This record gives sequence, structure tokens and C-alpha cells, in this order.
Amino acid sequence: QIVHWPRSRRSLRDYSMLIMCSTLYPKEKYIDLYTDFLKKNDKFYFTSMELVILECLNREKKEYLEKLKDTVIIERIRDYNVGIVFAEKYRSEVGNYIAQEYKNEIDIVAVLNLNRSISLRGININKPANKFAEMYDGGGHPLAAGMPYPEDIKQKVITYIFGDENENK
Repeated sequence: QIVHWPRSRRSLRDYSMLIMCSTLYPKEKYIDLYTDFLKKNDKFYFTSMELVILECLNREKKEYLEKLKDTVIIERIRDYNVGIVFAEKYRSEVGNYIAQEYKNEIDIVAVLNLNRSISLRGININKPANKFAEMYDGGGHPLAAGMPYPEDIKQKVITYIFGDENENK
């Protein structure tokens, strides 16, 4: 059975909080827990404990976003002004937040996570994120796209930081 989420400002906030709850439980437990809840209740709500936890997670996320704002590196890459930021979590939120903060200075945001991929957020519709991503074997939409790292990137980073292992022999 498909559950349609009602569209209102409060319900969208609840929806984003429900997504955030997915970090509190293993995936299968999360699905079972909230599926059972929705079957047994006519109306959706969070328990008081969930609300406390979610408030803490929200505060942590806001602090993380604020901290990253000051680490953005702006580079001119192939006719795009790119705001580059390194982030390991909240990649979508980071991209959207940085896009808003730097909207007058950059065309796209590149959120780099060496353990995953590069997430892009477009700002300037005349410089679509997906067109930038396609230049690097990626794809997506004008305002949200992604691209992979070259397969050897981690080894290149290690070598750059620590040098060639054969150097000291």
C-alpha cells in the first residue's frame, strides 16, 4: 500500500524529520518500525523521545553546515565558477546550503567525499550542473548532478600527502 504524504509546510518538516530518523535505526528496522506505525495510526506523529533526538540531530547538522561555509574553495573550471567543499555527511543539504550562501559568486557547488562520489548542485540555470558532470563521466539534472572519482584517486591522494613509498628506500 502506498502512503501519500500530505503537502503542507508542517508535513514537509515532518517528512524531512522522518528521513532524518532513518539514521537512528538499521534500514530494515526503520522500515518495519514506521510501516507498523503507519498501519496502526490514523495520524503521523513523533514520540517525545524522537523529537528530542531529532532536535539534537538538527542542531548538529546546522553547526556542521555553518562550519563548512567557511571552508569553500572557489575555482574557475571549464568556464564554471565552482564552489568546492569537502563533506562526508548531509551531502544534499551541504550542496543546497552552500549554493544559497554563495549564489552570487558561483555557478555550481561540488561536494566532495572521497568515500563516495562528487555531488553537484546547480545555481546558474545557464551553467547546468548536469552539463558540467557530463564532462567528467557523470550526469543528472540541471540543478542536481553527480560524477564519479577517477578509480585511482585515493592512491593519488595518499601519494601526494605521504610521497611515493619507494622514495625513502
